[in-house]
Amino acid sequence: MAAAALRLAGTVGRKATPASLAAHFLRPVQTGSAFGRCETIDEGSSTELLAIHITQNDRLCASVHVSSISTKEGVEQRLARMPLVPHPEELRALEEIIQPGEPPPSRFWMIFDQRPINRNGDTIRRFQDPRYLRWFRHREDLLYSDTYLNAASALPIIDTVGMIAAWQSGKRALRSVRAPTMSLFVNFFEQNVAPGWMLCDARSEYAASGLISTRVEIWSVDGRLLSQGISQMLTIGAPKSGQ
Repeated sequence: MAAAALRLAGTVGRKATPASLAAHFLRPVQTGSAFGRCETIDEGSSTELLAIHITQNDRLCASVHVSSISTKEGVEQRLARMPLVPHPEELRALEEIIQPGEPPPSRFWMIFDQRPINRNGDTIRRFQDPRYLRWFRHREDLLYSDTYLNAASALPIIDTVGMIAAWQSGKRALRSVRAPTMSLFVNFFEQNVAPGWMLCDARSEYAASGLISTRVEIWSVDGRLLSQGISQMLTIGAPKSGQ
């Protein structure tokens, strides 16, 4: 829903570049038609705030705010560093290393070419903390000149990998619950870069009081930070006793 909301904002907004997105999810969208409505909350000379509401069967499913800016040059300071990982072309594709009897990726993940960093054939190296590092690329080449579409291309990854990162802790209780996203906040950078290989670096280091917190960074193949996201997920289903 976040990607759909940002795409809709791009059709209404008058500023050139999305700067941030704040989304609150109330209920999932089911199979069938859903409707999105976008309105301008306020517009200044350099900034704009848009509100998007996604409904289905007259019930609100998501409320999203998008801040956008006029494209301009400004102060540059790039001190953040991409994790040191192999180039995606040096790694094997996920479908080449899935083992017999291992379930294939779900239909959702098939839209991406994936290059796992922590496995090679039947050897899987566990990350030292609840972390998920993987290269992704849309199977269909995306050569957008639209900054909203560029930014939206990474949102399905940011919105879904948090729970996978949490699983890396090895805590069995986390696999016995569902955890839909309640809120998602994303900052965007350098959206003039056409989507290609994207390095996802996701961490989930805190879970308490029925909530799981995650943070995700998306990097370009040449080491530019494209987006940063944090999310809060609500756990559904009680862990089994002793887990």
